[in-house]
Amino acid sequence: MVETRAASSCARERPALLRAPPVLQRCGKLPGLAARAAAQRRGSAMTQRDAGAQCGLPAPDGGEHNSLADRLWRLGLRCAYRLQLVVWYVLRSHVRGAYVAVWHAERVLVIRNSYRRRLSLPAGMVKRGERLAETAARELAEEVGIVVSGDALRYVGQIVDASGRVVDHAHIFELYCEEEPVLRVDGREVIWADFLSPEQALERGLVSVVRRYLNRPTKPRSSVVCCRGRH
Repeated sequence: MVETRAASSCARERPALLRAPPVLQRCGKLPGLAARAAAQRRGSAMTQRDAGAQCGLPAPDGGEHNSLADRLWRLGLRCAYRLQLVVWYVLRSHVRGAYVAVWHAERVLVIRNSYRRRLSLPAGMVKRGERLAETAARELAEEVGIVVSGDALRYVGQIVDASGRVVDHAHIFELYCEEEPVLRVDGREVIWADFLSPEQALERGLVSVVRRYLNRPTKPRSSVVCCRGRH
């Protein structure tokens, strides 16, 4: 996604009230003044879902997750994440987390967090006294509503990634589903989730750990573990 100079210049010359959403500015597609003014009068400008669709991006959230409380949560998470990155950078921190690659029909489940642009896998940091598999199962349930035991997850290995502001010791797990599970996102921490082919996921842009996982020479095995979505 490249922000064009023309779009940026055009956006700066207009009042903030009429400014197009950032995702549209990156596409260089600015709706007409009348349409934007009408959207503002209705109290909602063009949604991120519509804007993302024009850019070929995954929809960031749904209408059911666009309440004031949801928007405030997402804002708070973005601020907290950026502050955490600064702390990690200053302290030269090492973090330990678990990532879960859920596979169905040769497609992998990827998510978009509200606080960063690149896609990822369901993942989270290991809590004190928690086993890696327990962390993986917990994050899978919390972020996309897939409920399994830690024993159902296959441990792949560790990827140590130091490309960002923190050294990430990422432990990768895999889960294989014969039937596509029902996905549930909260619209706050996770705003989008879907199954994509590895090629599609790589084209959309992934965090470094997930990109390295999908680019590894060893591909997922074909065995199936039953999994279910949270209803």
